[in-house]
Amino acid sequence: MSIAKLIEDFITNSAKSSTPVADLLEQARTIADLIDDKKFAKFCERELNGYAENEKLSDYRQVNGTLDIWYDGPLIKADAKRYAVGNPVIIPCWNPIKDISSIVASGKDYVSPVQDDKNIRDYKNRTVIKLFFLQRIENEVRKKINEWKSSKIKEGKFSLNSDKGTPIINNYGNINGSNFIGSMTNSSATINNNNSFDFKKVSDLIEQVLQNIASLRLTNNQEAELKSDLVEIKQMVTQKDETGVRKLLHKIEALCQNITGSLVASGIISQISQILE
Repeated sequence: MSIAKLIEDFITNSAKSSTPVADLLEQARTIADLIDDKKFAKFCERELNGYAENEKLSDYRQVNGTLDIWYDGPLIKADAKRYAVGNPVIIPCWNPIKDISSIVASGKDYVSPVQDDKNIRDYKNRTVIKLFFLQRIENEVRKKINEWKSSKIKEGKFSLNSDKGTPIINNYGNINGSNFIGSMTNSSATINNNNSFDFKKVSDLIEQVLQNIASLRLTNNQEAELKSDLVEIKQMVTQKDETGVRKLLHKIEALCQNITGSLVASGIISQISQILE
């Protein structure tokens, strides 16, 4: 999928209240990575994966709830007043947004499992959060996504063509100083117009992949193997070994096809397809 298509889908989906918040975060994170907006990419990642326990949270992630407490044994009057059912509490929500959305979709208030109160002998408690407060978390995240989208449109990072209704992408694809994605998605299919294998295009592709390999989010083993393959392709290019180069390009193409949601991977696939035509 090209960057233009990704942003077009994101703009369309963000305008729909029916689009799951987690889906918008996934799309926004990919775009933020590509335009090097590290701060917003990090925000998306934390909302998707959850926050560290005891981490300081934004206000919208701290919700009002009640702490239901009851006593198993004889209850004296003072304790009854102090530990009455329904004590108000502020509850930090560290959970991934999908967990919160799942509860919201149920249409019911959240009630935690019953647990013993470690601080008070013979007491038990559970936490109750009204559905409204969990919906507010979803709404706040959706609001932040739309605010980010609006700011990028104002900055000219991407906007809509009023004539065709399609995105005009400005200043995108510049990763580590190289217009990698731009070259992947916009290069013309003229590589083999003279029916000869273009080793220079292969060399350019190798350098671009090496510069942007971190964006593929590979495992350590996958990254090491890819780097090894790229070194081997370099040698084959020097030797004009077209058969060997084609074989390893197919291998890299297969690797990228297993990477979901990465425009860098999509760009590599597009460029390899053109080289192998």
